[in-house]
Amino acid sequence: DITNHANEEGPIQFRTYSGDGACHDISVCGLRILGTRMSGSYVSDGNSFGVAFRGVRRTLVVGVKCENWSTDGIYIGKSYSDTYSGSDHQLIGCRCEGNMRQGLSVVGNDRGVVSACYFGNTYGSSFGHGIDLEPNSGIQYDWTIMGCYFKDNQRGALNVISSRRVVFHGNTLDERYTGATPGAGAIYID
Repeated sequence: DITNHANEEGPIQFRTYSGDGACHDISVCGLRILGTRMSGSYVSDGNSFGVAFRGVRRTLVVGVKCENWSTDGIYIGKSYSDTYSGSDHQLIGCRCEGNMRQGLSVVGNDRGVVSACYFGNTYGSSFGHGIDLEPNSGIQYDWTIMGCYFKDNQRGALNVISSRRVVFHGNTLDERYTGATPGAGAIYID
C-alpha cells in the first residue's frame, strides 16, 4: 500500500521532459494507492492523482487500485506545457474507487486498451466520470474499453470529447448516482 500524506500531485509519476517519448516502457503492477481527499473538501483541480503518466509511451498498469484521490485515480496526459504526447497504454484489472474527478482521465494520448477494470463512486467539483477521454486540444485516437464495470459515478461511466475510433464493448453500466447530479446519463459524447 502507498498513501500520499501531503497534497502533492501524486506519489507515483512518470514524465517526459527532454524529448518526445523519452520516458517509455513503464509497468506498474499490484499496488494499492490511497489518496488524501476529505469529505466536502476539494484540492485544486489537477492536484493529487494516484498514478500520473505525462508524455509517456508504452505503459502497462495491472491490478492497481487507486482510491480516494482529490482528482483522478489514474491520469494519462501530455507532458507539462502540452509539449509531448504519449501513446500505447494498457490498463488491466485496475480499480478506481471514490476519486473526486474521474477514475481514469486520458488527455491527448493515442492507442490504449482498458480491460476488466472497475470505476466507481466518483464525485466532486469536476464532472465525476468513470473514464474521461478528453484531449483538451486536438484529437486523440484508438481507445478500446472492454469488460469493465462502472458503478454510481457522478456523471456516468464514460465521457468522450474530441476522440475518434473509441470502442466500448462488453462493459457493465450500473449507474444510479443520486448525489449532486441525480439521473446523470451513463455515456456522454461531446
